[in-house]
Amino acid sequence: MSVRWYVVVVVAATVLAGVYFAVAEVADPASLVPGTSASARVFGAYTTVRAVVLLAPLVWFLVLRRWAALRLMLLLNGVVQLLDTVPGLVFLHAPQVVGPAVFAVALLVAARLLGRDDLASVPR
Repeated sequence: MSVRWYVVVVVAATVLAGVYFAVAEVADPASLVPGTSASARVFGAYTTVRAVVLLAPLVWFLVLRRWAALRLMLLLNGVVQLLDTVPGLVFLHAPQVVGPAVFAVALLVAARLLGRDDLASVPR
C-alpha cells in the first residue's frame, strides 16, 4: 500500500469514527456519558465542537494535497488520541484505552510516513 492510500484510509477511518461519536453525543448524549442529562448535553456539545476542529482540517488538507499541513494535523490528532487513553486508564475502562490507542498509532504512523520522504515526492 502506498503512503498516499494509507493516509487516505487513516483519515477516512478517523473522520468516520469521529463523526459517529459526535452525532451520537448530540442525538443521545446520555448513552455515551454517565451523569445527569444536562451534563451529558454539555459534554456532547464540547465533543462535537472538538470533532469539527480536529477532523475538518484532515479532510481539507487531504483534498488540497497540502502534505505538510496534513502531517501536522495527523500529529495533532494522534497526540489527542494518545491523551484520550488517559481517562480509560484512570477509570480502568478498556474500550476507552484500546480505541484511542489504535487510532493514535495509525495517525502517528501516517504522519511519520508523510515525513519520512520529501513531501514533494508523495504521489498526487
